[in-house]
Amino acid sequence: MNTSNWTVANASVIGNLHIRENIPCQDSSSHSNIDDNRGVAVVADGAGSYSNSHIGSEEAAKRACDYFKAIAIEKDWASAEKLPTPQEWHKISIDIFRKVKDELTALAEKRGIAPQSLSSTIIVTIYAPDYLLVSHIGDGRGGYSNGEKWKASMLPYQGAEANETVFLMSQFWDVEENVKQVVRANVIKENIGAFVLMTDGCEKSAFEMNIYNPETEKYFDPNRPFDKFLNPNLKGLQAMRRDGKTQEDINNLWKMFLEKGTKHFQTEIDDKTMILGVRMS
Repeated sequence: MNTSNWTVANASVIGNLHIRENIPCQDSSSHSNIDDNRGVAVVADGAGSYSNSHIGSEEAAKRACDYFKAIAIEKDWASAEKLPTPQEWHKISIDIFRKVKDELTALAEKRGIAPQSLSSTIIVTIYAPDYLLVSHIGDGRGGYSNGEKWKASMLPYQGAEANETVFLMSQFWDVEENVKQVVRANVIKENIGAFVLMTDGCEKSAFEMNIYNPETEKYFDPNRPFDKFLNPNLKGLQAMRRDGKTQEDINNLWKMFLEKGTKHFQTEIDDKTMILGVRMS
């Protein structure tokens, strides 16, 4: 029986390009409750140019979820008053991501494949009623609702070139200054009524982006969660929970929605992963 004060939907869906080219879904995700008030959610987007990135994203998501859950229990982050400082959280995130990277390197060597072929982005969110701890490497989106409005919980990495990002297995780990810049971490102390994290295949539906500014005559990215997409889905999750749907039922319905639920989802060539959570009132 699900006694959690949260209802969370979690699914990954293969993109149209991968279907056409017979490539496996390279997105992965992982979610675990810590207790009835807290949990850990992770999404990972495998690098399209690497043949083993679907393995890398799955392994990275599972391992990161386990390690971040363990540290949350060990440090007893039961409420916002007990949280690490932003500097401490950044260091913890770096240490865990480095551990996951080292384990994936060992896995690659054991299988006789290049470690970089396991490349993926990764976003982690530890959520509670009064805080979020967020850390990530690369792009994707994250956000939360404080009950009144939606806000971004992270700023996706953007390289010098369009669509350029960085991955967990990228070559930045040997230079400490590069590590500090690439691994990004946020401590958010606020009322958390809902949260979302996603790979970039979902962002056209769920975030406001590429908005035209007539004054500058340029497009810009406000990095703003799209409440008209998100809020109806929160109500849908709450209704499913009240109707007694199991976690498997909820995830399966969520997967169907990510496949066909919006015009963008129907036509999206990239893989799609989204974890959406709402606190039950």
